[in-house]
Amino acid sequence: MSGGCKLICGLVGWGTGHFSGDKYSAPSDSLVLLGMAHRIAQCVSLGLVLSWLAMRSGSVLLSIITHSMANFLQVAGLDGDYPGKIWVRTALGR
Repeated sequence: MSGGCKLICGLVGWGTGHFSGDKYSAPSDSLVLLGMAHRIAQCVSLGLVLSWLAMRSGSVLLSIITHSMANFLQVAGLDGDYPGKIWVRTALGR
């Protein structure tokens, strides 16, 4: 298996590993599959960004912080009520 194929397989595997918390309720099977494809694309693209950050910085610390922030914003959103909301909105320029 070539290096590129291993990378793609790893990214898809990492993306599908995030499905355990996903709940899909859609009026048709095709919309559920579309939602799953969107989730895979989301995870693979974030995985590419996080990999690039780790390689560029020479450390996984920046990738860990970025991944944590992405998870936090996915759960809390910008309009949620949580401690430090003002700091998060200021850091994001909102």
